[in-house]
Amino acid sequence: MGSRHIAGNIIIACYGVITLTAFIYTLTRIRLLPASVWPLVDHSYSMMAPYQGDDEWNADLLAEGLRSDGRWESINLGPYFPQGRGEANVRAFLKGFWRREKGRWFARYSELARQLLLHERGRGRSIVSVRLTLERWPRAPESFGHLRAGPLVLRHVLAEVSL
Repeated sequence: MGSRHIAGNIIIACYGVITLTAFIYTLTRIRLLPASVWPLVDHSYSMMAPYQGDDEWNADLLAEGLRSDGRWESINLGPYFPQGRGEANVRAFLKGFWRREKGRWFARYSELARQLLLHERGRGRSIVSVRLTLERWPRAPESFGHLRAGPLVLRHVLAEVSL
């Protein structure tokens, strides 16, 4: 048995332990490994988490900034959530707070909107307010956004902050 074979087995065993620990955390919220290993478990958990709570509706978080002339313009959230789509989804929808802080979930969106306002103003945009909206629409076999138009779209303002 060569050293490459042993190293490969160790890597596979570590991956299995981390994935199993993340799965146990997903089900029980119990952390089994020490804090020094938790960033790896957290990453593995984040890759599993987007598939929890799957439902019949698509959703997207929209950020809009109110300009000084009274017009709303879209804020691209891509630079603020640069992870893969699944993890960005978990972070944008603040899924880590759903179970732990149900009562503070909207307050967290207010904090996020305030941070967006400060960052966008720091980038030179002349916006005076930021609004975060949850947009939901039915799924369609054609594509993610196929039915994202007209009367089928439901919009719910999660937070709006001003200077």
